Amino acid sequence: MKESGHEVEDRKSKEQSSNLDVHTTIDDTERSMLLSRSDKHKSAGRSAKEEDVVEVKKEVSTKKIPWWASSTFWILRKCIAPIIMIVMLLVGLYIGYVVVGGQPKGEILQWSTWKHMWDLVFADS
Repeated sequence: MKESGHEVEDRKSKEQSSNLDVHTTIDDTERSMLLSRSDKHKSAGRSAKEEDVVEVKKEVSTKKIPWWASSTFWILRKCIAPIIMIVMLLVGLYIGYVVVGGQPKGEILQWSTWKHMWDLVFADS
């Protein structure tokens, strides 16, 4: 006798629910035994194959960076904050002189302009 599609689905769902019931009926002692076993395996360390795989991954992931590149990156990491501060100072001076002060852009690059501003700010009154 052949089962219909609905009967097959009902049978499969009953099998799955019975499998779930078997897995959920683990009591506390069995659960603690399983956890202690997994802890023992973790503390025992890796197998030789796993250690070989880890060593191969380390070898593949460590690429040699040229000395000039690593020293350049080191210098940039150390100098990025002062560089940003200097750039922001110049941008602020530009905005203050041109936008707020209404002066022409061409005078910004002249040394006499900045000397005059210095004298104005730090002159003895």
